[in-house]
Amino acid sequence: MDEDESFHDTIASDVGTSPTDGGVAQALVPGIRLADRYEVRAFLGAGAMGDVYRVLDTHLDEEVALKRLTGATQRSIDRFLREVKLSRRVTHRNVGRTYDLGTHEGVPFLTMEIIEGRALEEVLEEKGRLSESETRRIGGDVCRGLAAAHDAGVIHRDLKPGNIMIAHDGRVLLTDFGIARAAQEAKLTQAQQLIGTPLYMSPEQVTGAEVDARSDLYALGVMLFEMLTGAWPFDGDTAVAVALARVHGTPRDPREVLALPDDLADLIMALLAREPDERPESAEAVARLLNGESILERVVPTRLDQGSIAVLPFAYRGPDDSNYLGDALAEELTDVLGRIRGMRVVAYSASRALGHDADPRAVSQTLGVQHVVAGSVKRQGSAVRITSRLVEGDGAQLWSERYSGDVEDVFELQERLARRIAEELRLEISVNAVQTHASPEAVELYLRARRTLLSSGYSSAGDVLTDLEGCIHLSPGFTPAYALHAIACTRLWFIGVIESPGQDRRTRAEESIRRAIEHAPDEADTHLASGILALQSHQLAAAAHSFVRALRIAPTHALAQSYLATLQNEVGPVEEAERRLRLAMELDPSLITSTSMALARIAYFDGRFDEFEAHRLRSFPIGDGRPAQLLRVRSGLWGRDAAILESMRPEIGQDDSPATNFVAGAIHYGLGDMDAKLADGIFKSMVSGIDNVRFRSLMLQVLVELHLFRDEHDRAFAILDDLIADGLGDLVWLDQCPSFAAVRSDPRFVSARHKVQVVARDVNKFDSRGTRTWA
Repeated sequence: MDEDESFHDTIASDVGTSPTDGGVAQALVPGIRLADRYEVRAFLGAGAMGDVYRVLDTHLDEEVALKRLTGATQRSIDRFLREVKLSRRVTHRNVGRTYDLGTHEGVPFLTMEIIEGRALEEVLEEKGRLSESETRRIGGDVCRGLAAAHDAGVIHRDLKPGNIMIAHDGRVLLTDFGIARAAQEAKLTQAQQLIGTPLYMSPEQVTGAEVDARSDLYALGVMLFEMLTGAWPFDGDTAVAVALARVHGTPRDPREVLALPDDLADLIMALLAREPDERPESAEAVARLLNGESILERVVPTRLDQGSIAVLPFAYRGPDDSNYLGDALAEELTDVLGRIRGMRVVAYSASRALGHDADPRAVSQTLGVQHVVAGSVKRQGSAVRITSRLVEGDGAQLWSERYSGDVEDVFELQERLARRIAEELRLEISVNAVQTHASPEAVELYLRARRTLLSSGYSSAGDVLTDLEGCIHLSPGFTPAYALHAIACTRLWFIGVIESPGQDRRTRAEESIRRAIEHAPDEADTHLASGILALQSHQLAAAAHSFVRALRIAPTHALAQSYLATLQNEVGPVEEAERRLRLAMELDPSLITSTSMALARIAYFDGRFDEFEAHRLRSFPIGDGRPAQLLRVRSGLWGRDAAILESMRPEIGQDDSPATNFVAGAIHYGLGDMDAKLADGIFKSMVSGIDNVRFRSLMLQVLVELHLFRDEHDRAFAILDDLIADGLGDLVWLDQCPSFAAVRSDPRFVSARHKVQVVARDVNKFDSRGTRTWA
């Protein structure tokens, strides 16, 4: 007898006759303890299967959700036990986790992950419908959770917005496998019994025909239709009438309700196909389609290429209660790698079956892959050390790295480390995959240039161009070199706008980007460089389009995440910008200066002043404290605190660099050492030769804040008009910066805000199909 059968017998014995004879269990009150372990904290809600409470697991000192099966029949208890068995098979970040089983006063219960957030159903009731980008993001996460369940042989059978939770941190989770069943098990009900919610049921569920994973995809299609349009694909007076209509009728095209991109509307119509065979092949395929691939791109490659990879389970050493870490990290890494365009990743179920100690050469032959990732996880106390390595199919090790972290939040840790490992693997494999087109000398030049550019940032942009041009000369087919050359040129233009203004660096950047688009259109850096150039020129919609394209190719690209976050920090949504900035810094700690400056502004505008100061100090790069100085100056202007500016007098640098002069001029004007007319002339002179619109605008925004600090409102609005003429899209600055507090009722401000709002709205609507999307 296995564990689940033993538990079934225990439940049947403990339940007795009271609950199963139709009695209703008493509600639980706060303070009561179940199974001498779970202390009730609060009632969370009730559903068809029972009631749910927030409880404290006194053994682990953690809060969990506890679900009871109240007023049950023996059949519902049987189904409840199957729910537990099935739920425990599925471990994925987009599926709510099930922990423990037990009984209390004859009533069975299970404990689950407690999700701080709201059901998608509540969100839809509040908003009516969601944006395209929100729908793609939520739908993609639902697909990934479904893919994990289907891979474990589990069909949800009751997919609906009420069973989708949106956590406060943005994570999307599938919950309530209460009527799920294993794909290989016999039916649990009579053919005529409806299992599921009529509004979302597939035609085969309605008719009692055989159900498989494609029934969940049909329900997903109904949900996507509802999320995008706020309407239903079928009409009917009752839920059952709607369910029956889909057996004989044809679903409405969502484009009849709302203008939608063709790829998304076509996907929904495919999901709503009456015959299961006409629906997409898998939840994983739907996730890719939601990410922007053509609805026609459904053919699975028959041969895995140089980008093909399999991830073995990570070997684990440590306490038994964390022995799941090796599997969890490998599965998370597989999921992240699978989102990178051009990288073919074998399903984790296939590589997991081979074990963590499998010979990479045998894995390569068995699974038909070119690369194998293996590793180990060691836990000691709260510390976790992870070692990962990339091995070629012939057994040669290409790359290895160690990572350390803390196990306070193991799921957050595995996600963070998986993204870091995935990005380094992406770079390693992208270079390895095209080495057949490059000589060893060319590859070495490229790698040296990349290392220099990543480690030294903007200051090294000019130095790496010679290496990259040498690489391209030696091996014209080596595509990463074209893309990195474009990145270096855009950086060189940005840092050269003050020291040596002129069109030559901009022209060089434009020519490099055109060449990269021609020779390396599938490289993420190509589109990142294009986006950077557009951003610096205040072509914000085009910049958004390019950043999104870069992230669709490489979702773990730290710099692309950072640039898209920078744009979102101005046009919104700021919450998404903050999440991206933190992700970018996790993926690449060298981005700490730019990300910390952006995070500092977000924190100050949100009233988190301690966080602002912490981010400001982190923006202090080695050898250059001017970014941190400028942030401190601006905080004095935002808070109308002259004492801050006064305290900075001793910090004013003595060198004659443009950056130092700018900071010094801001302090002197803010403290009244020069009049407004002189300040206007000095600052305008500083920016007059700058052809980089964005750099010029950043400087002029500080001048606006200085004029407002000195109550020179007319001058502030005059500069603001110049900014708007240059294409300013920083609506967040206008709405949240405290410097504008005294003038927000001024008609000139109202007019200016409206013009900037139009720009921001256009950016938020834009993607390659002309509608809003964020990657």
